[in-house]
Amino acid sequence: MRKIILLASLVMGSIPVFSQITTLSDAELGFGLETAVPLKGLNETQKTGLGGSIKFGYTLPNTYYLAPTFQAGFISFSGKAIPQDQTNLLKETYTPVFMVPVKVGLRYTFAGGIYGEPQVGATMSMSETDMGQSKNSFGLTYAFNLGFQTLPGLDISARYESVKYLNGDAAMAGLRIAYHFTFRRQEIY
Repeated sequence: MRKIILLASLVMGSIPVFSQITTLSDAELGFGLETAVPLKGLNETQKTGLGGSIKFGYTLPNTYYLAPTFQAGFISFSGKAIPQDQTNLLKETYTPVFMVPVKVGLRYTFAGGIYGEPQVGATMSMSETDMGQSKNSFGLTYAFNLGFQTLPGLDISARYESVKYLNGDAAMAGLRIAYHFTFRRQEIY
């Protein structure tokens, strides 16, 4: 527990130092933890999901505020308890759902490190039927992130994400906390 508190205080203590850096980088790579609250299509059978993601961004030359991004990750939603009147003899909870989204986006950074980022991509969902058979599906994904990022350093964002499947839709509201490593520009004269 002491190690976790020490690590958290080091990260939080470095935020003011890194937020003063004005040199922008061309590229960044971030690793994050995610949580998502199920909304439409998932809220009746699934609990809050947990997962992780990796994100790459590249600031366009001569813009300093516009960056294409690529993000891939996973999120796992455990099943809620099945109501007593619908209990199946084999299972007492709904089956878990695992999602693997892959998205591209375009981040626009405002003054002070605040940004907006629309994203589009695809999501593969994996679950099981009541009989234990694998049930996989692919869907078109769109999302919008609103966040704050220090450079280099902490990235905190909230998002709304929706997935369109052939047999229905799913939506979630999420939170991502990540640390981004930057690759500095090198001027060649």
